Amino acid sequence: MSDVFLLDCGLARFVAFCLLAVSVPIVLILIFLPAWYGRYTQNYKYYLGSLSARSAWILQECPSFIIPSVFLLMNLRTVKENIPSVICLCFYLFHYFYRSFIYPWRLRGGKRTPTEIFLMAFLFCVLNGYIQAAYHIIPCCYRTFSWLYDPRFIIGAILFVVGLSINWNSDAILRGLRADGSSGYKIPHGGMFEYVSGANYFGECLEWTGYAVLCWDLAALTFAVFTIANIGPRAWQHHKWYKKTFGDEYPPHRKALIPFLLSFVCYKHYE
Repeated sequence: MSDVFLLDCGLARFVAFCLLAVSVPIVLILIFLPAWYGRYTQNYKYYLGSLSARSAWILQECPSFIIPSVFLLMNLRTVKENIPSVICLCFYLFHYFYRSFIYPWRLRGGKRTPTEIFLMAFLFCVLNGYIQAAYHIIPCCYRTFSWLYDPRFIIGAILFVVGLSINWNSDAILRGLRADGSSGYKIPHGGMFEYVSGANYFGECLEWTGYAVLCWDLAALTFAVFTIANIGPRAWQHHKWYKKTFGDEYPPHRKALIPFLLSFVCYKHYE
């Protein structure tokens, strides 16, 4: 078996550049048209059917964890020679273990996910899992142990942990809104929701920005850019939806995605 079994730096770079290129039209489209899942499926026609929210989460997210994990096991000799890069990858794996196998079981209710949306998310997770594995298991971007006390690694790790904490706390607040078994939508309060409508998205954007900094490579940068291109506009859509649904009851000082910023952009597009 090859030390770098089935992993290729050239292919990984090509996939990464393709995802970066696709990010541009994605963000432009999603600014004006919300992705059809969650609260935005009310008038959507399920042309290819749908999956339950929990099933969709597990199936679409698990490739992000499984693919790099399998490649780790298949390339153990290479891993031993590239431990700092594997440590970087572990930040990613930690997030996706939770997101794939724990978070879905904590969901309460949730609209069904259109099969088309599920398939697009699944494809991204497969491609992203591959490029993260390639860059952090084989020497697409070789690192010495000195990288672990480089300021970029330290600052990135701090941003990652802070972002992860905000994301988890925001998810807990959202789950708490349905603790009584209700299925409707309410105004979230507490944590970063006091400042932004998309607190969970802000946390995830910060988390993957930190990952891009601590890794300082094309794969991590691609993931951060693609994530922000997808969930950044969704935070704007949520901000518009909250203000339209709850009117004067919704806190007027809240911004869309970034504390103290971006409401002006949101209003220009939506009002």
